Amino acid sequence: MSFQAQFTRLQQFLLSLECLDAAGQAEAFANEARETGGTLIPPSDNTGASHLFEIQLHDTFGSGSSEEEAVRNWKMAAKRSLAPLTVPQEAITVDDDDTRAHRALCGDLF
Repeated sequence: MSFQAQFTRLQQFLLSLECLDAAGQAEAFANEARETGGTLIPPSDNTGASHLFEIQLHDTFGSGSSEEEAVRNWKMAAKRSLAPLTVPQEAITVDDDDTRAHRALCGDLF
């Protein structure tokens, strides 16, 4: 049996950003948007336009008052979208006395 790791383009892009400074990340975002059909929208002076820098790549959106802030917010959103849904063990471990007391107060609603 062989193990083959498969990474999505989003995962690969996030990993590639780790080695780049702010200028390199800005260039990487511009290239990725061109290659994948994403959008980078800088703030506009038009009164009807947003005053935020907006990034839409890989079904993930990020915005900020500057390009650096938008990149940071986009990266956080992208990492959250990849994180598995996990519940800490202590959150699902229930003491029997607590369970009985809860049922006494709330009934069997849970």
